Amino acid sequence: MEAHINEAPPPIRLAVEDSYTGKSFQCLCVQGRRVVPAQWTLESGSQYATLNENGRCDILPGAAGGQIAVSCSCYGQTLSKTVSVTYYDNQLEIACEPLMIGEAGNVVALYNGETVPAAWSITDGQSCATIDALGELSIASSGDVTVQATYNGYSATRRIEVVYQANTTTQTTVDDDGTVTTETVTVTENPDGSTTTSSTATAIGEDGYMSQTSSTTVEREDGSSATTSETTNSDGTRSETASTTSAPDQSGTTTTTSETTHYDSGGNESGTSETTRHDYGDGSSDSTTTNYDASGDPASQVNEETDTDGNASTQNISYDSSGDPVVTGYAIDTSGSQEGQKELDMDGVNTEFYGFDSTTGFTMDLHFTIDFTDQPPGQDENHHNVLSMKRASPQPWYGLQIRQTSTNKYV
Repeated sequence: MEAHINEAPPPIRLAVEDSYTGKSFQCLCVQGRRVVPAQWTLESGSQYATLNENGRCDILPGAAGGQIAVSCSCYGQTLSKTVSVTYYDNQLEIACEPLMIGEAGNVVALYNGETVPAAWSITDGQSCATIDALGELSIASSGDVTVQATYNGYSATRRIEVVYQANTTTQTTVDDDGTVTTETVTVTENPDGSTTTSSTATAIGEDGYMSQTSSTTVEREDGSSATTSETTNSDGTRSETASTTSAPDQSGTTTTTSETTHYDSGGNESGTSETTRHDYGDGSSDSTTTNYDASGDPASQVNEETDTDGNASTQNISYDSSGDPVVTGYAIDTSGSQEGQKELDMDGVNTEFYGFDSTTGFTMDLHFTIDFTDQPPGQDENHHNVLSMKRASPQPWYGLQIRQTSTNKYV
């Protein structure tokens, strides 16, 4: 096999949303799976925003639904798009549920939607709780407290009802997508030596979509455990999960099996998921998750594997109309390997590699097994799939293609 580079590069696309509200946003020029440098132009709407040479657009104060047109040029191609922009100044807010139960909890400061290290204080209800520099509350008694955050010249307050309960903590986190999750966990030591952990977690997205999960886990002295949980969503759908984990065997291996039943908004069963996971004593693991439709037929499958260095691989499988499995993708991350080396047997599917150590470089032994007797329609000898190799940080990402010289077919 030999590396092959197309003379005609793939077309570019302009990664920009239809509208933005805030102070700035980033425009991207994408070719295939790569972000590529481009020449950026603000074609119209200069009274509403500015655009720099890196594709960063700053919305000007006073803009409210103003229309701007941005364009990018790369490899002789030019694309443009019209975007609606509305200016919204930075704001500081406190993320947490209005009710906090337990001996301890936390609050999170958001500045223009991003988590920031604010200065914390309690302005009312000091007899009920104290707060440290990280926003961690120690609850002494039930009552109402008012917490205050100060950051970058802004301040925000939030009133919280706290209920003291021993062996219980409340934790609030904010994901990168802006989802705020609050979880209350109670741990109880049982007379037989087992431990019961009960938790309730509520997740609310920026669009107001809510999901709440209640679960109970019993951990036994021999290392085995059993968990039951139920998730209810604001659209009326829900799911129920039951899982068990075996005690470690002589090699330290544990096996976890779980089954989840999904229900639609009308309460009808809409499908199930079954997972088997092995955690080995050397730190490696593997798992298989199979999803079934409402009729009980397999719909998809995900196989995951992690070696002792932390290198991970994922195989995605779908099922065709005949019920036969079809591999639709394979991804591997070798960031856990100091040498950046990985051997992979492939079957010609679309494949992505990522996470290589940029300081040591990487080498790969690729073994392809290709069945040309069952090619999808339209995939003749001129068809090819891109094998993308890219390092997570720093940019740039690197890409290449592999072709089989004896048949002139691309993998």
